Amino acid sequence: MRCVIFKGNASKLRFQMQEGLNLIVRGSVSAYIPRGEYQINCLEVLPDGIGELSLTYQQLKTSLQARGYFDNKKPIPAFPKRVAVLTSITGAVIEDIKKSRTKAVESCEVFCA
Repeated sequence: MRCVIFKGNASKLRFQMQEGLNLIVRGSVSAYIPRGEYQINCLEVLPDGIGELSLTYQQLKTSLQARGYFDNKKPIPAFPKRVAVLTSITGAVIEDIKKSRTKAVESCEVFCA
């Protein structure tokens, strides 16, 4: 049986419909006179099997992966050039960090914020 979902209800979907996706629909049956067919006017559409939130997450993950957001593009340096420390300027923490730096990272700039 054919199904139709109008723009107002389609805009409420939190996932992308895809070919071959099994769906659970709630709606009303109506007759489409020009073709002499019955159809379901979908009011609510949910993916069958996995949950809607899981499907939305998987689709977002696939989209971001296609854009290259999860690719390791730049190697992490062995020694940092700058370090930011979130602490009080008057506290002992910043002095402890400056004193405990090894010679390998002496050239590292330490910023206190």
